[in-house]
Amino acid sequence: MINKTLYCFLRLTEGDARERSDALFREALDAFWQKTGNLPEEVRRTPKGKPYFPSGRAYISVTHTGSLYACAFAELPLGIDAERADESRPRIAEEKFSPEERALPFSFVWCAKEAVAKLVGEGLSITNQVAVRDGFAEYGGKRYILRERLLGSYRLLIAAEEGRDFDGVQTLSEE
Repeated sequence: MINKTLYCFLRLTEGDARERSDALFREALDAFWQKTGNLPEEVRRTPKGKPYFPSGRAYISVTHTGSLYACAFAELPLGIDAERADESRPRIAEEKFSPEERALPFSFVWCAKEAVAKLVGEGLSITNQVAVRDGFAEYGGKRYILRERLLGSYRLLIAAEEGRDFDGVQTLSEE
C-alpha cells in the first residue's frame, strides 16, 4: 500500500536561498530519511534537472525563491513551486496566461504552472500548455489538484495528479 503522506522541508534563510540550495537539499534529505526510517540512497537528476531516487521509492520536488527554500518528498508524483505572494509580472502574464488566468493572482498561476511542469518532468517549456483554474490545473489531458500554503510573504503550491492526492502533510523542519 502506498503511503500518501507528503513530507515537506521548509526553510526561510538569511539572504538568497539559491546560494545555500545544495546544503539545504542535503539537510532536507537527512530529515526525510530520519523521519521515514528509509535508508539513504543516491539522488540522481534527469537530463532536465529533476531530482529522483533511482529506486523509485519516493518522488522529490524542490523550489527556492528569495529567502525561501522548500523540498517535498512523497511516494506519489508531485511538483512544488513558490513565489512571493505579491509578485506581479504583467508582461509574463500577458504572454503566457489566458484571460481566465490573468483574473487570478500572478503568483498563484505561475506557481501552479511551474509545479505541474516539475511534476511531469518537462520543465518550463510547457508552462503555456498548463491551464490553471482556481484550485486545479490541466495539462496533457490530465487534471492536477493544487494545494496552496502562504508562508509569510511567499505562496507555496504543491501539485498532484487528481485521484492521487495526499492524505496528510508532515513538516520535516521548523519554519
